[in-house]
Amino acid sequence: MLDELDTRDKRARYPFAGMVRHVEHKVTRKGKPFGVLHIEDFTGSCEVVCWSESYTPARDAGLLMSGSVIRLQANVQVDDRTETLRLTGSQIKELKVRNTVSNGAVQINLWVARHGEKDLQAIHKILSQHRGEAPVEIHFQSGTGKRATIEVGENLRVRKCAALNDALAEWTE
Repeated sequence: MLDELDTRDKRARYPFAGMVRHVEHKVTRKGKPFGVLHIEDFTGSCEVVCWSESYTPARDAGLLMSGSVIRLQANVQVDDRTETLRLTGSQIKELKVRNTVSNGAVQINLWVARHGEKDLQAIHKILSQHRGEAPVEIHFQSGTGKRATIEVGENLRVRKCAALNDALAEWTE
């Protein structure tokens, strides 16, 4: 998804979300702490430099631990020397998952860059084999943080059971 971003506007900030894999805790020559975050989602991984004003509050809040899921805004520029994309992050926050369990819906998560028509066909087949009364919600997520949720039609409501959970495991985690 990074390749699809328009990097001509040097001031543009884009939303990103992912899991923290590793953080390199560093200090500038002037003694200010900063960090290089290695984050990943289902589309890949990237490094994000976070300067002291963003890094310190996030570190102190415990958000920069391996396995934490965060969201942030990032400025994306092309590095003149290496011609690779360089991300500078700010506004780091915990990514809070919307709690939709209250309606009892089965939750399916699809990443636009990772899942395609074959996944939807497989999910349709599984849902058809487990007909019941529980609603099903499918969450579509892009690598830039855009998200859309749909509730599947009543004809594909399901009966919750271990077999359904097992069959949908790769899309419900």
